[in-house]
Amino acid sequence: MIMKNLKYIFILFLSIQFSCIDDKSKFGGNEIDAITIEGIEEYKEIEIGTKLEIKPTVITKFSDKSQLSYVWYKYNKEQAVPDTLSHEKNLDVIIGDVLPGVITTLVFKVIDLQTGIFAMHKSSFVTVGKYSGGTLMLCRVDGENDLAMLKKDGKTLYENIYSYANDGTRLGKESKRIILTDSYEANPLGHKSVIVTCDDETGGVYLDPVIFTRQNYMKEKFILGEEMKGDLVITGYIATAEGDYLVANGKVYNRVNGDKAKADWNPELVFLAEPKDYYAASSIGNSVGIMFYDNLHNRFMVNEKGVGYFSFITGKDYDFSSYDPNDIGEGIELVIMGNQSSRTDFMWELMKNTKTGEYILLKSKTGFNSSWQTIFVAEDKKVLSKSEFPHLYEATNFIAGTKLFFANSYPWKNYVLGQPNIFFFLSNNKIYAFNIGTLSEAVLIDGDVENYTITGMDCTEIKDPQGVEDTYVQLTVTVKDRGLAGKSGGIAIYRLDNVGGLSAEKIYAKTGFCDEVLYTVEKLN
Repeated sequence: MIMKNLKYIFILFLSIQFSCIDDKSKFGGNEIDAITIEGIEEYKEIEIGTKLEIKPTVITKFSDKSQLSYVWYKYNKEQAVPDTLSHEKNLDVIIGDVLPGVITTLVFKVIDLQTGIFAMHKSSFVTVGKYSGGTLMLCRVDGENDLAMLKKDGKTLYENIYSYANDGTRLGKESKRIILTDSYEANPLGHKSVIVTCDDETGGVYLDPVIFTRQNYMKEKFILGEEMKGDLVITGYIATAEGDYLVANGKVYNRVNGDKAKADWNPELVFLAEPKDYYAASSIGNSVGIMFYDNLHNRFMVNEKGVGYFSFITGKDYDFSSYDPNDIGEGIELVIMGNQSSRTDFMWELMKNTKTGEYILLKSKTGFNSSWQTIFVAEDKKVLSKSEFPHLYEATNFIAGTKLFFANSYPWKNYVLGQPNIFFFLSNNKIYAFNIGTLSEAVLIDGDVENYTITGMDCTEIKDPQGVEDTYVQLTVTVKDRGLAGKSGGIAIYRLDNVGGLSAEKIYAKTGFCDEVLYTVEKLN
């Protein structure tokens, strides 16, 4: 009897099992629906700040979409956590938080709320910036300041960029310069900006690097900004492998790469030894550390690895036979500073004796001893006499031919971009190139011949938009066009060439869109 009952139980168990297996393709006796997504491009380019519109086709087997839900989200290398864009079937959003050139994955997910079955479609888009790949300018028009950009075609001009992005607000009347802080690709977006400095109580504005909306006033970007009294005058900036630095009111402030999304600058760097006070020059370099010059006590100051204090240039194998970097001499101030790299075997500084008016050229070299410890050699200190270099003594503007660049992927690697061993100066409406190696000056661009009044210049190395070379060195000259009766401000772009001696070929020019161009930078992305 027992065996008979066990037999019935076993048959019942099998019946239940087979019933369950048969019901795997059923939901309440009904066949489970299937979801198919069509009509989405696999890859597309979109301009930052514009709408991304997609109207996908969602196909279900039984054409009943009442139980479907939708979600769109995106992610990229800078945004590891997915960002939900919409819960509507059709996507209609503005993409304004992705930097130009970043490839972003876009996911569309459709869920059957009744069964839990879902379908996903992955595509991607790359962002291009309206305000990328051109010369960004700080311009003055009718007493008001604003930003403009001339694209690399030399024709396409965007005007009133700041006021357009900020509800008609103008930049401060004491706006002076533009700083680009896109220094390290792994930084949170908070570290990446366009800064327009202003010598007033705000210090200028901290802008979104893509659409130029104001994120903060500059005084708000300092941890102790509330304690700063009076005008905030920002004169210097440098980006490094560890972080970046600002020189403001003669003091130096730093912040660490990737530290936090808010990305404010730390309290001012200090000297631990007497004299503790200092006034940093605007020009910054890299030698045995990030190197600043104290115009108050006529000494070089070094900051290593972003610590909160300065050190002197000192070491057991350091050679100070030509000059002492910790005591250059009373009244000797820094004009501009160059940098040593693989393309130039020495570092240089152009100094000026404020008591005698003499210009002085310092040259140094850094390297490693047998124990792979850093060494510093002060190689030369030479007075550039007025009799030898008369045009130098009439100069009103100076720029170095190179800019220091730190490779993002190799934090220990740095090199200079631009024209090695050259600085440029403006004298009597002519731009001169001064060769530090040969100690010679020569006219590069004559404003009178070009029918320009030259007001400023900038030198940088950029990717060749014509594809002739990988890169080329560009000299951007701010001018007033003497051939125009009204608004005459603009820029002229020159390509520098070293073949047969340094020369400048004008590629294109654009004038007549403002009263004066106050400052320029090349915005690559």
